[in-house]
Amino acid sequence: MSDLATNITNSLLQLRGKPADNMTHALKILGGGENGSMVDGALRIVNALDNDKKISVKEAKRNYGVGGVLIGTIVTGIVGGGVWLYSKRKKNKEHEEECKKIEQTLDNEVELSEKNNVD
Repeated sequence: MSDLATNITNSLLQLRGKPADNMTHALKILGGGENGSMVDGALRIVNALDNDKKISVKEAKRNYGVGGVLIGTIVTGIVGGGVWLYSKRKKNKEHEEECKKIEQTLDNEVELSEKNNVD
């Protein structure tokens, strides 16, 4: 609820316990002047509070929407970055294992060739 709605509510609460003339006069003025309708005045207050609530809800949805998009982007970046790092680490590990296999195989062949030359 905005400050305007809070102020309207506080003003209505201040009229609690006061003579009915004060409230009926305020409703008549809000309903179109001295010859206005109290019902129209009450409906005007209700409409103002209802519109304020709708505006507040829209603002909250927009703010949470922006926050949701921001959080979604951050989470996607973190998860995507994590997957990318994992993939890169896995490729590096596979590359190291392949190099070790090649190196081991070549070392074994060198040893075999040295043993065969000694004989």
